[in-house]
Amino acid sequence: MCSKRLLAILLVFIIAIAILTIQTIEVVTVPPPKARVVKYAEIIKYPLLSTPEPVLIGDSLKVIVKASKDCKDWKATIINKYYGDYNLEFLSSTYDEVKGLWTLYFKLPDNVRRGLYDLRLEFSEKDQKKSYYEPHSVWILDKWPKKLRVIVFGDTKTPTGAPYFYEAIRTINLLNPDFAIFLGDLVERPIFASAWKYFLGIYLQLERPCYIVIGNHEYEHDFTASIYEKIIGPQNYTIRIGDFLLIVLPTGSEGWIPMKYLKWAENILAHTNATFKILAFHHPLFSPYMKGKVNYVLKLKDVNDFKKFIEEHPNYLYPSWNQHKEEAFYLFDLIIKYDVRLILYEHIHTDLNVIVEDSLGKKHYFICPAAVAYDVRLHDIRGFKYLVIYSNGTIDESTLYYNGTGLFTYPNSIPIDLGEGNEPYKIGTIEYYYAPANDGKHYAVSFRAKNDLNQYFYNISIVFKLPIDKPLSAYKWYPYKPKIKVIRTKDYYYVFLKNITLPAKSVIKFTVASIDDKTPPIISISNISFLDKWCLVNVSATDSGWGVDNVTVLYSIDGGKTWKSPALLDLVDPDLATITYTVWIPLSKGQFENVGELIIKVIAKDFKGNTASLMKKFKAGVRIPKLVLNVTLTPSVEVNKYANMSILLENKGNGTAYGINILVKVKGVVTLTKSFYIGILSPGEKVVKTISFTSKTEGKCEINITVTSVNCKPLVTSVSTQFIKPPVKTQPSYLSIFNVAIITVVIIVVLIVTIWLVLRKRKSSH
Repeated sequence: MCSKRLLAILLVFIIAIAILTIQTIEVVTVPPPKARVVKYAEIIKYPLLSTPEPVLIGDSLKVIVKASKDCKDWKATIINKYYGDYNLEFLSSTYDEVKGLWTLYFKLPDNVRRGLYDLRLEFSEKDQKKSYYEPHSVWILDKWPKKLRVIVFGDTKTPTGAPYFYEAIRTINLLNPDFAIFLGDLVERPIFASAWKYFLGIYLQLERPCYIVIGNHEYEHDFTASIYEKIIGPQNYTIRIGDFLLIVLPTGSEGWIPMKYLKWAENILAHTNATFKILAFHHPLFSPYMKGKVNYVLKLKDVNDFKKFIEEHPNYLYPSWNQHKEEAFYLFDLIIKYDVRLILYEHIHTDLNVIVEDSLGKKHYFICPAAVAYDVRLHDIRGFKYLVIYSNGTIDESTLYYNGTGLFTYPNSIPIDLGEGNEPYKIGTIEYYYAPANDGKHYAVSFRAKNDLNQYFYNISIVFKLPIDKPLSAYKWYPYKPKIKVIRTKDYYYVFLKNITLPAKSVIKFTVASIDDKTPPIISISNISFLDKWCLVNVSATDSGWGVDNVTVLYSIDGGKTWKSPALLDLVDPDLATITYTVWIPLSKGQFENVGELIIKVIAKDFKGNTASLMKKFKAGVRIPKLVLNVTLTPSVEVNKYANMSILLENKGNGTAYGINILVKVKGVVTLTKSFYIGILSPGEKVVKTISFTSKTEGKCEINITVTSVNCKPLVTSVSTQFIKPPVKTQPSYLSIFNVAIITVVIIVVLIVTIWLVLRKRKSSH
């Protein structure tokens, strides 16, 4: 069913584009990356790409492996693209024969740098060398944090949701949180290989630790998720980050947590000394029915208050939990009893904040961010939450909502797009790129970020990759030299910018260069296409020196007398020497044909300040309306009867006729004037008008029909009809009637006699 649905969506999209395109548009897009599907959780059970292990420098790393008892020669290496490889010291191992699991401990070296690392595990099994790679699975810190910045998002459902997921990951990399939580619905269906290829390809671009929650789309049925468990990992787990505790629970395919998982979580909560506790699962406890209705903190002292609240407002409990109230009440009791401060979920594809205050005045935050899914409600945004939490159990409440909204004013997630179905539309509310390329092969690299949001972001991530064959002293910084941290490898310098803030509604940019740039950008303007009320055009600027900084687009529909800015420029091809924008101009196809010409002017500036400009004119195709008039009228009609005239007007041209009027004048024995205002007649369209008139006297009528139009030559034709006397009625001849009667009687008599003779003959023969 899902593949048919996707095929139908693609087919409708292709047909729509074919219908709407007046000329071929050069569509430039960045396809989301794909990766090979690997069963990352089949052999290595911990740590995983979905459950990175937080560990301090110098402490021991725990590794759990499913392998036979005959394994030996354990070796572990952690790898970071900036810092290189570190070999870990093997400490100890134990084997669980029932579960077939090895638990291993390795010591981290004291000189390792903090960051996110991949793990390579090597060992011998029955004299065979084994090697397994677990990306993004080791999170090294220099000390346990007292404050954490957490991005919370979910519901991508690749492959269809891949573009939104990719934008979310790029945004997270720039905003540089301490870690992220993905709240489930990774793929459309677990059996789709393409879904996993896109998910892994995009997810592995993430440069921050991320913890994954299983969603209902990852299940084959009920609570069975064998494919997910082999690729991603367990359905339930717990992570400790100093004083912070994260517990992840499954809600199955139907949307509730069975009692065995709740009691497992209770056992963890009962024995932890963590001061900030987080529960994360996929289906919400509270229903989106509350959205806009409850704009205050709920005073619920304990689970009994919660039960009364649900009895009074049964729609406030999410439907799947309504079928399992015992588990819902047990979950709520755990939250209050063990002081769980943050409860995270997703699934409903819209944001919802619910705050509960208990009898001790402690607040418990039930937070659902907007989704990054393809199937959100019309005009709803896609987005995420960027929360700041503290080890003393508090949350910065201002981070629970997008700046300028409020705790209960929706939408209040930080958006990554302009809203489903809105036009003009784009994905990417924070645009950023490196130019001409940040690949370690260029002696000049520039960075540009444009923040269209009302939100400030602190300590964003900017990393320049420079060739090592020149000393750093040969490079100059523009517009100023920021604070930096430099990592030198055998091939590159990695230059980290420190303490960079991205203010609301701002553009920031940096260039580091050891070469000059005197060449202006090269501009190209594609053909145009039309989408409903919009004209779309792609403009590109290429600069292989310091890179393209700014592209300005103007348009004119009056021959260049006045110039206007387009409604939107959507960056579609970042991180290349060529920067491409899709330009949205409020001009429909019909309007374009009416004005006849659209002029596009592009001005591009590189980071050195060199500028170039290009202008291109688009002429509307010649579209000429052709009106054809056909009039039918009976040539004669009796006095006191109606003469009926039909007027057929048809547009047989390829252009629309405007301001059409039909004027009918009757002269002669009848005098009549009649006017019909038609207005617009599109190509192939026709209209029929009828007129009836009569006369009491004999005589001729001349009818003149004149058709006028704003953009067509007048049509004139004449027809006529004659009013005549009715024919004289003649009286019937009585003699003729008498003769007809006699003949009829004779015929009847002859028939009777003939029949009598035939019957008599038959009787005599017998």
